[in-house]
Amino acid sequence: MSFIQWDRHAAVEHLRRKAHSHSDVISKRYVPRHCARYVREAIAAGGVTLAQTLHAKDYGGPLTSAGFTTAAANGPDCVGDVVVLPAIDGHVHGHMTMFDGAHWISDFVQSDMWSGNGYRQARPNFVRYRLRAELPRQHRRKFTNMNVKRTVLSPGTRLFKFTEWELRADRPSEWWALTDGHPHLGAAGYTALMTAARADPAGIGAFVRRHFAVMLDWNGLAHRQSGLLRVQFARLICAVEALHGTCARVRQPRAVGDDPRPDIEYPGTCHQVFLPQVGNRELAGHGIGFVT
Repeated sequence: MSFIQWDRHAAVEHLRRKAHSHSDVISKRYVPRHCARYVREAIAAGGVTLAQTLHAKDYGGPLTSAGFTTAAANGPDCVGDVVVLPAIDGHVHGHMTMFDGAHWISDFVQSDMWSGNGYRQARPNFVRYRLRAELPRQHRRKFTNMNVKRTVLSPGTRLFKFTEWELRADRPSEWWALTDGHPHLGAAGYTALMTAARADPAGIGAFVRRHFAVMLDWNGLAHRQSGLLRVQFARLICAVEALHGTCARVRQPRAVGDDPRPDIEYPGTCHQVFLPQVGNRELAGHGIGFVT
């Protein structure tokens, strides 16, 4: 399968800038009639071009041809999800709308996914489309046997990572671990991990570096001023599609020269999640901790 590069955040930012406000519709300063064009142009702003159709209700074909796949209609709303609604009485062209992390937006900011009383009362079957996240091959190597599984993490999901780096407000890190245990995903959770780390004779820092396979030149793991192991906590604001699996073994060659010592090996084995292109409307910092 070819790798499709689509920036969902650029798409929803374009839609936010162009769409009319909900109050403009309520006051009749704007009459909605261009939902498909606004959403199609937003998708293009993210880097994917859709074939144009005459009616909003017919955009399932172009979305599928562009690489979008169907997702559970009543499943969680993820940033960039597109919903296509069929024609009903009074809405012969159907409707098309995109989720921005907080609102459904078409040519105006909607109060809900249905967009108006006609659809809200009729509640017809609809189709949700999502451009599923795919990992570039070099990232797949970071998972054991390149075995990457897909899941959707719910709003409020708690995450953590050991890192020397501050959480970036503009584009948070994509690599995390799950704070709470999720046995169905294979994630033990932070408490179980720390119990195992404290029992390791080599120390907590060495345990984390080995089992998350973090090479020395990637991340110092510790707070630079204090030298304490630094833990960044975060929480999902809305649902996010994640790719997850077990950290793969990593081998780090020794320095170039006549160093006779063997390469450094990090066995991996801890569960990790990758949140492709996660943005600050999807994830927020939830405190930091220092471990001795």
